Amino acid sequence: MSNAALAGLQFSCRELMRETEALRRIAAGVFVSDGPLRDFARDLERIGERSAERDCRLELLPLRTQPTRGYERARRSGGQKAYAHVRGVWQVRPVGKKRPGRRIAFVGSASSVVELWPAECLYREKHEESSRLAMWRIEFGVHDSPGCYFHFQILGDHGDPPFPRNVPIPRLPSPFVTPMAAVEFVLGELFQDDWQQRTMGARNHHNDWRAIQHQRWSSLMKWQMAYLDRSGSSPWMRLKAAKPPESLFLPS
Repeated sequence: MSNAALAGLQFSCRELMRETEALRRIAAGVFVSDGPLRDFARDLERIGERSAERDCRLELLPLRTQPTRGYERARRSGGQKAYAHVRGVWQVRPVGKKRPGRRIAFVGSASSVVELWPAECLYREKHEESSRLAMWRIEFGVHDSPGCYFHFQILGDHGDPPFPRNVPIPRLPSPFVTPMAAVEFVLGELFQDDWQQRTMGARNHHNDWRAIQHQRWSSLMKWQMAYLDRSGSSPWMRLKAAKPPESLFLPS
């Protein structure tokens, strides 16, 4: 993705921390280690204490799931046992007063990278790329980008087909707007029945997770519906060109 200026989409720093902790607790035992999630939450806390308007790097270090065949539904077992490797980098900027309402704006590179690997690769120091089962990126766009602002891209990390770097299409629309929402997408795909059951719990972190995600999905859909009501080109072309307001996901 280009490093041209993003819309400066803003999130509550406290809410991003709550979201990370809720996911970590719901996903207990799903990851080989939850250390990257703990580190991510600490980085958010440190960024929240930094001087406003100074850009910094927010990174999700490699997060690996346990191997599974749970990517089929109704307890059917998938064929090959596989695990996910998730990492990400976001250029962010602290905005506003540190307390109580510190916000974080996403202002540059914003990308989650997901790879699927066969189970036997989990503890190998080096991986043959030919063994990789799949790879996609979940990204934010830029003001002049030709695709959806929130989008998926498949591969694109090499110059060779399929999906070479110099032909960066398709840009598939994505509703997953934060790093943790991107992680949940992966868990929902890889651990179909198990993840559904985990998110149905009644503890505080389950309620917190559902409330945060509900507010984000609701805000996203209302914004998209407003664009559908406009006149002009086809609904798809209107949505594809839409750029969100910076306050879209701030708590009301």
